[in-house]
Amino acid sequence: MPPTIILVRHAQALHNVNQDYSIPDPELSELGRNQCNDLKANLLGKIPGEFDVGLIVVSAMRRTIETALLAFGPLIEQGIPIQAHAGWQENSANLCDTGSPIPALVAEFPQVDFSHVDPVFPDKTSPAGAKYAYTKQAILARGQSSLADLYARPEKVIIVVSHSSFLRQSVTGWWFFNADYRVFDFEEKKSEDEPFRLKQWDQTLNGGLGWSWKEQVELGSGLPEDLSLRAVLYFSKCGHDEHTCNENRTILPIWHSFIISNSTSLCFFWPKFAFAQPGSWLYHVVLYKKHGHHYEHITGWAEVDDGIWVTDRDGHTDENISKYLCFQNVR
Repeated sequence: MPPTIILVRHAQALHNVNQDYSIPDPELSELGRNQCNDLKANLLGKIPGEFDVGLIVVSAMRRTIETALLAFGPLIEQGIPIQAHAGWQENSANLCDTGSPIPALVAEFPQVDFSHVDPVFPDKTSPAGAKYAYTKQAILARGQSSLADLYARPEKVIIVVSHSSFLRQSVTGWWFFNADYRVFDFEEKKSEDEPFRLKQWDQTLNGGLGWSWKEQVELGSGLPEDLSLRAVLYFSKCGHDEHTCNENRTILPIWHSFIISNSTSLCFFWPKFAFAQPGSWLYHVVLYKKHGHHYEHITGWAEVDDGIWVTDRDGHTDENISKYLCFQNVR
């Protein structure tokens, strides 16, 4: 019989505080560490009564590992193994969603078994790391592969600590807020070709802590079909003399790209942290198109305006989060 799966999103990490996705493999914030205490009190109070946990699986990233160690430390002390797995990492190739080299993590977290981590980790962008690419096809396939690994396990209950977007877009369709969890059983497969599907327990429809939305989305929604287009954001930080500017460059994949009306405009979603502070930063964006393994500059495209701010669920504009940038072909 396949195991029951407790899927957990990591607690708040430093990049979640101000949506600063430029922080490499961020650790938990102070609030995140406190959230782990809430998670521990809630979930461990049900173990071993409702849940006979036999394994803890974590995404091989700092915030998920720290969440597991803080929230499930008593289980680990009892001898429950904790294994890192590349398949449960977050979707994008942003710095915050790209892991650290395994030797560094082994030294930092000796309690964790890293022997099962794919040797290609943390690569997501080269041909070798293609199965971790930020594309709809790759991410959905990774979700199925990760579920297949769990389905074959002998344990009765497995805890998995992973990430919001991967859990929502590739595995369950449900939203996960920081440190919240949901409990699932595998649906019975009627044929070998049928994909793995999960059935959530009614008790966690709002999350086990009651922090998550009772909403479900279609798997794969919001994921890019490919990464043939990239945007490069060029920064110029200037002092009193413009000749003393220090040039920096950050390359990020387009998150949501789509053609508007007559195929002469292109808009994409860009995190707010990337934009200039008045009087101190200058920036411009250049588009590139992929040819083989290389990207070539696309000429003839110009930024239409300063972008469109994204609104939240209530229609309020939050200039600390994100905006759409629009380009138009002016040839």
